Amino acid sequence: MVNTNIKKIFFKVASEYINSNTELAVQFKKRGGHHDWRRPTLLVNEISKRLNTPEAKFLDIGTGHGIIPRMIKEFGNYVISVDWPASGGTDALKALMGIGIEGYYVHVGNEPIPIQDSSVDVAFAGDVIEHIPHNPIPFLTELIRVIRPSGVLILDTPNSISLYTRLKILMGQSNWPSLDAITSSDINIHHHKEYTLSELKSLLNMVGLKQVSGYTYETFWFKSVKKHGKLGTIGTDPSKATQFSVGFNPLKPYEYVRLICLVLVKIFPSFRSSILASGRIEKV
Repeated sequence: MVNTNIKKIFFKVASEYINSNTELAVQFKKRGGHHDWRRPTLLVNEISKRLNTPEAKFLDIGTGHGIIPRMIKEFGNYVISVDWPASGGTDALKALMGIGIEGYYVHVGNEPIPIQDSSVDVAFAGDVIEHIPHNPIPFLTELIRVIRPSGVLILDTPNSISLYTRLKILMGQSNWPSLDAITSSDINIHHHKEYTLSELKSLLNMVGLKQVSGYTYETFWFKSVKKHGKLGTIGTDPSKATQFSVGFNPLKPYEYVRLICLVLVKIFPSFRSSILASGRIEKV
C-alpha cells in the first residue's frame, strides 16, 4: 500500500512541473503523466523506506522528467541526479539544478560519477538498465562504488514478458525500436535488453549485492486511453504516441479489454508491466 502522503507529494510536484511550460513538461502532460501516480509513488515509497534519516543522500540515475528526484527532495533529503545528454538531453537536469538539486552529466559505466566513494545511502536507476547496449556490469559497479556500506541499490525496468508485450507480439508487432528510431541517429538510445524479474535479481547477485529481492508490479493496464496512437511506444514520435487519461469510459470497447487484462495481471504476476529489484551493499 502506497503512503497517502506520498501520493499527495506526487500531485504537488507534478502540478508544479507541468506549470513550468517547458517542452518536456508539455509532452509529460500530453501523455497523461500528471495523472499517472502509480509508478512514481510506488518507487518513492520503496526509496523513502531506505532513507532512514533526513541526512541520508539519494542518487538518481537517468533523470527522465525529474519527477522522482523532485519528490524525494520534498522529504528533505539531499538529492543528486545524473543524466547523459545524448539520451536524456539537458533540459530536465538543468531544471532540477535550478531548484537546488546537485546534478551531473555523465555516461555512467563509461565515465565516473564525480562524487566520493561510499557517499550516498540509496542509488536508484529507473528505466535505465534496458538502455545499456553492452555489458551492464561496469554501470552497476560504478553505482556500487558510491553507495555506503549497508546502502541500497534499486533498479526498475519494463518486464520483458509482460502481458502488453505478449499481446503486441501476438498481433505481429515488434517490441523493439522501429527502423526509423535506430537509423535517425548514430546512437541507439532506445531499449537494447529487457529483463525478466529472475534475470534482474541474478544480475544484482552477480555484482555481489546481498539481500537481493524484487517483485513485479502493474502500471500500464490501469491507464485509460484519451487518444489512440501508435501501438509501438519505443522510439515513437511523442506527437504520434498514445495519450493516456484516468477514469473509465464505458463507450470505448478498449476499456473492457483493459479490465480483463487487469484481472489477468492480478492472477499472473509474471504478466505485469514492470519489475523492481534491490540489493544491499556490503563492504569491508
